[in-house]
Amino acid sequence: MTKSKIILYFCLSFIAGILLDSIIKISPLIWLGILILGVSLVVFNLKNKKMIVFGFILIALFSGIAINQTASIQKNNQLLNRYYNQEINFQGIIVEEPEKRSDQTKFQIKTEKIPGKILITTELYPQYHYGDKLEVKGQLREPARFKDFDYRAYLAKDKVYSVIYYPQINFLSQNQANWFYQKIFNLKDKLREVIEK
Repeated sequence: MTKSKIILYFCLSFIAGILLDSIIKISPLIWLGILILGVSLVVFNLKNKKMIVFGFILIALFSGIAINQTASIQKNNQLLNRYYNQEINFQGIIVEEPEKRSDQTKFQIKTEKIPGKILITTELYPQYHYGDKLEVKGQLREPARFKDFDYRAYLAKDKVYSVIYYPQINFLSQNQANWFYQKIFNLKDKLREVIEK
């Protein structure tokens, strides 16, 4: 394999990493696994040139993914900083099953207006469900960072970058999310009702 071909493969892998992450948003655990595999192939196959080249190709792929994710995070932070501590009004869809506690409900909502997902904390009633489309009005805040716990980083692993506490909520429609998950959660709710009875 010539040097020019090797450089071409590295460049194509780097570009492929950027494209892959742009299209499917690869989990950090997956791209970390790609890096570990690439480094392992280079370190443990010093006599096998093909494996070394393949290892560097994986490292180039990781580099493309990492750079694209870093750029996306910086872009999201710039956009979010404009909205933090502002009263906002938006429409969004509940994209995870709501978490019901003794005196409150928490759910993640997705809107085209704000990057990432928003964690809403609201009253226990009225009850909301996965797939509900809502109109929300409240103050967007950055998740807190405590001395012994980084709540912001904890939420960021699920692509939740903002929180709103006890906003005004208007129900608009239901069944607006993934059809398959909708059926699963509906079945789960029915089973819960049967068990409670």
